[in-house]
Amino acid sequence: PENVQHFLDAAWDRLRPGLVHELHLLSEEKQSLGQDKILEAWDVPYFLHRCKERHTEADEIPEFLTYASLVKGVELILSRLLGLQFTQEEPEAGEVWHPSVQKYAIRDEKQILGILYLDPFQRPGKKVQSAQFTLQGSKLLADGQRQTPKTCLVYALPPAARGLSTSFAATFMHEIGHAVHSLLSDTEFQHLSGTRGTIDFVEPWI
Repeated sequence: PENVQHFLDAAWDRLRPGLVHELHLLSEEKQSLGQDKILEAWDVPYFLHRCKERHTEADEIPEFLTYASLVKGVELILSRLLGLQFTQEEPEAGEVWHPSVQKYAIRDEKQILGILYLDPFQRPGKKVQSAQFTLQGSKLLADGQRQTPKTCLVYALPPAARGLSTSFAATFMHEIGHAVHSLLSDTEFQHLSGTRGTIDFVEPWI
């Protein structure tokens, strides 16, 4: 519990200045309509939408958003934030269900911590648009070893897509967060592993 609290406090210290700045912008937007500067909880979604419409920076981002750049972003986050390696590996024969499915391993200095299968591209007969599926959860085995978690992320990205939308990028990073949660889970019982928990702990409402 102390480690969790330390992480949350440290994250909040880093996030607070940006949050305060953005709330100030929303307050200014509210005042521009001749209203009181104090933001109520129900004001935030409305004025956030107005601010997004007025600022065009987001329109300039998509040309840099590719599937490869998003995967590279995951690699950088895991490396810089958690000191972990995120590397693509060659699947064994019969390990994946389609040739376009990619296999990635998350490692620390000693071992593989989890396996991620990415099924990112559209193809005939593929119905799922965006989802994360746990294939094998973390648990303590009879010999005292930890069962390696395995999970899959499914998207419906055009194979030659360039200039992805910011909404797709946000969805990708949201779902990859679920995957990392599952793959770094270290639990005694598989049914408590990763995203198999209470919704307020599992689902970040952003």
